[in-house]
Amino acid sequence: ADFMAPGLQGRQYPYPEGTIVALYAFGNPLAFAIGQWQGNRASGIAVKIFTRFGDSLWTQNPTKPEGFTPTTVLSLADETNTASGSGATELAPTNPTEEGPVGDG
Repeated sequence: ADFMAPGLQGRQYPYPEGTIVALYAFGNPLAFAIGQWQGNRASGIAVKIFTRFGDSLWTQNPTKPEGFTPTTVLSLADETNTASGSGATELAPTNPTEEGPVGDG
């Protein structure tokens, strides 16, 4: 499923529309999805997802990184390991020369 604008929780991001971005759970340094930024908006699709953890491309990788379970992305920042479903998400451009993850966390 695509990442919907309400999931941004009112945050604004400086990326031009069409930028390829990675989505991160706060506290986990590995992206759980890659998609295309659709722009800052109050409703509708914010990121059109190309691939995400758990999809057919993900399942082709025989090794799974720390913090990724079959159904959840966990934070590695604390001992309670809260799931990404809490709405704690960061966006970052996938071009390594651009700024890193953006978000308040």
